[in-house]
Amino acid sequence: METQDWKEVVINPRAKRNQVSSQSLTGPITGAAAEKKFGAGSNKKNLVPNAKRLDEAHEPERLQSVPLSLAKRIQQARQQKGWTQTQLAQAIGERARVVNDYERAAVPPNPVIINKMEKALGVRLRGQGSTPAPSAK
Repeated sequence: METQDWKEVVINPRAKRNQVSSQSLTGPITGAAAEKKFGAGSNKKNLVPNAKRLDEAHEPERLQSVPLSLAKRIQQARQQKGWTQTQLAQAIGERARVVNDYERAAVPPNPVIINKMEKALGVRLRGQGSTPAPSAK
């Protein structure tokens, strides 16, 4: 009964791995720059620290806002008509917040909105003086 083969037969042998100590993995890496990762595996925006740090030489210029004289002319013309900011906003088809921002000189000038205000108030807001606006044909 010596026909039995007792030797191990391995069909897919696994490659032997080098045993590396855990200390060599966590120690300093020489010759390569190690970069610490922040927020790996998360789905959140802006996890990188100092991402918003900008060079002062590259700061964007501040947008110019409505001149204060124009803001006062809008307010005076509106008050002469006896309108509230909401009524003026309805007349020009905008929100009351837009009229409020223009009277506070807090937004960049938009010629389309200023033109609507001139027509609704019947006063020329831009240029010299506050002459009546030209009538629409």
